[in-house]
Amino acid sequence: MYGVVDAGARAAWACDLVGLRRTDEPVRALSRGLLARAAFARALVHRPAVLLLDEALGGLDLEAAARVTAFLGEFRGQGGAVVLATHHPEDALRIADSAQVLARGRLGTPQALRGMDAAGVEAWYHRAARAEAPR
Repeated sequence: MYGVVDAGARAAWACDLVGLRRTDEPVRALSRGLLARAAFARALVHRPAVLLLDEALGGLDLEAAARVTAFLGEFRGQGGAVVLATHHPEDALRIADSAQVLARGRLGTPQALRGMDAAGVEAWYHRAARAEAPR
């Protein structure tokens, strides 16, 4: 646990947050969904100020996705920062204030997501990805 003073309590809190109840089983025995829960819980144990998430809701069932989304809102509300990589407009809308497209190694112009729906985010994504294409 690399210096976490209250490691047992922090691990229990993180597992409870994501609804991971099978804490006595080896990780290799967990299903894909439970592995996703365990990975997210593991990321929280050290109380990070910034979370770098790749497809954070991928593999999670509806309950766990709702728990993670709610936590991320609280985390951001308390000053935490979330950098999320996703291909799912719905996830971006639930978690982020703004988005950028990374295409062919280039990071595009930020886009505010307020007032957009999933179809709007997807259309913006395709336009932005084409704009970043080499000419």
